[in-house]
Amino acid sequence: MQGLIKDTGGHRGARRSHSVTRRPGDARPVNGTLTKAGEGIGAMSAELAQGRREVALANRMLAHEGVLDAFGHVSVRHPGRADRYLLPRSRSPELIAPADVLEFDLDSRPVEASGVHFYSERVIHGEIYKARPDVMAVVHHHAPAMMPFCVSGVALVPVFHLGAPI
Repeated sequence: MQGLIKDTGGHRGARRSHSVTRRPGDARPVNGTLTKAGEGIGAMSAELAQGRREVALANRMLAHEGVLDAFGHVSVRHPGRADRYLLPRSRSPELIAPADVLEFDLDSRPVEASGVHFYSERVIHGEIYKARPDVMAVVHHHAPAMMPFCVSGVALVPVFHLGAPI
């Protein structure tokens, strides 16, 4: 099924049309935002529905700002269970909808069988949540500005006046 989204793209009076392919259960973009938490996701707690919506929005926002490329993703610790986290299925971050966000245990096993592909890097998320109970969200990305620090062994130091040692 094809849908049509009108987007002004920040230009007054300009109109662009984008064709979007949707599956049953996808959140529907309305004026560039996702529908309300819980819509099309099934019966679950409002807190969990809100967590799934926030994960979808975080993925979309960071992709829009160029922080995430097609392979980056955001996860959050489960709002009601510290021994689980929420992470989307393997999909481009610009397309993540709340229905794409799945629950994983801290060993990065899906809580429910879903028949979809998972990010192979999900283990990174699970190990961080396991080692650091204070961490509430993880972003895995390949931002070009960060890659030299990942391969050189040089420590990343803050250079912004409000920065703090990492």
